[in-house]
Amino acid sequence: MKMQDRSRSRRFGILHVCSVRYCQGDGMVNIIPEHVKQQAKYADTVLINLQDKKFETGLIPSFNYEDYKNIGFSRLLHGFVPDLAVIHGIYQPDLIIFWQKHIRNKMPYVVIPHGAMTFGLQRKGFLKKQVFNLLFSFKMSRNSLGVQFLSQDEKKHSLHLFYKRCFVQPNGLCLPAVHKEFSGHCHKDEIKILYIGRYDLYHKGLDLLLKACYQERLYMRSHKIYLDLYGEHKNSDIKILSRFVKRKKIDDIVRLHQGVYEKAKEEKILESDYFIHTSRLEGMPLSITEAFAYGLPVLVTDGTNAACIVTKYRNGFCAETSVRGIRELLHLAVNHKGRLHVMSDRSLECSKQYDWDIVSKETVYTYRKLITRLKKGII
Repeated sequence: MKMQDRSRSRRFGILHVCSVRYCQGDGMVNIIPEHVKQQAKYADTVLINLQDKKFETGLIPSFNYEDYKNIGFSRLLHGFVPDLAVIHGIYQPDLIIFWQKHIRNKMPYVVIPHGAMTFGLQRKGFLKKQVFNLLFSFKMSRNSLGVQFLSQDEKKHSLHLFYKRCFVQPNGLCLPAVHKEFSGHCHKDEIKILYIGRYDLYHKGLDLLLKACYQERLYMRSHKIYLDLYGEHKNSDIKILSRFVKRKKIDDIVRLHQGVYEKAKEEKILESDYFIHTSRLEGMPLSITEAFAYGLPVLVTDGTNAACIVTKYRNGFCAETSVRGIRELLHLAVNHKGRLHVMSDRSLECSKQYDWDIVSKETVYTYRKLITRLKKGII
C-alpha cells in the first residue's frame, strides 16, 4: 500500500507496532486496528503487526511480518517519518527485537502494556517475567515518553516503577444505535446474566465463576438466575468447564455456547439483564465498555480493573476476585433487580466517555503534548 507523501501533509505521524496472533474473540485483535483507524482522523497513522495477520484498516497502511521481512522497514514506510511510535505489548520477544532495531534511540515512543504490568499478570509465569523485566521490559518502559494505561484501576494495580512517566487513555468504542430498555420498577420473574469473551479458565476467572454458581445453585434455581457464556477457545479450558458443569449438574442454570459476533452478539446482549466479567487480570476489558454502551448493568470483580468506573457511575456491582465475591454479586443482582432501569441509564451515560471520536482526539492530543514537552527538554 502506498504511503502518504509527508511533504504534502504536516499532520502528526504515529506508527503503531504490535505482535498479535489472530483469534476472533481476542480483545487486542479488535482494539488495536480501531486505535489506528480512529486516530487517523487527527493524525497520519500506520500499523505493523509482527505476525502473519494483516489487520483490516481500510485506507490506513497496514502491514504484517511477511511485508516487514520481504520489503524492509525503511521501504515499508515509503518516506513516512513517524513523530511517535506506539508499542502495543511488552512481553513479546519479536516486539523487543523490533524495538531494539528500529525504535530505541531512533524515535520517541510510548508503551501500552494492555494489562501486562498488573500485579495479577506478573504473578503468572513469575520467574520468566522477572528475568524478562530485568533484561528488556523495564528498559523499554523507562526509556519511553510514558506508559499508557487503559484505566485508573490498571494504573493503580500495575508495577509502581513507571508512575513518574505514565498516563491514562482508555480504549474507545463505536456507540450502538440500539440499547437495552427496562421498564420502570420492573420485577422480573427471571434474571439473565451474560458473559462474552474468551474461554480462558484462569485469566478470565471462569473457574471462580462456575464454583460460585455451583455453591449458589439452590439460590439461582429458586430465583431463576441463568448464566449464559459465549466465547472462543484455543485450548482445553472449554472441556474443563463443560465437564465441571455436567459433573456438578448445573447445566440447567449455566449454559456454555460458541462465540457470537456482530448482529448475533448484539441480540444476546439485548436479551440479557446483567453482563458479568470475573477476570483475575485485565487492562480494561472492551466487553465491559460495550455492555455500558448497550445499557446493561454490570457485575465485575476488582481484577477487571473496572471497579472504579462502576463505583463512580453506580451502574452495577463490584466485588473481590474470589468465589465469595462472585457469590455476593449474584445476591446483589437479585436484590436490586427492581432498579435495573436506573442502572441501565447510568451505563448509557457512562459509555459516552468511551466514544471513539472523543477518545482518539484526546489520545492524539496527549501524544502531541508529550512530543512538545520532549522538544522543550521537559521530559
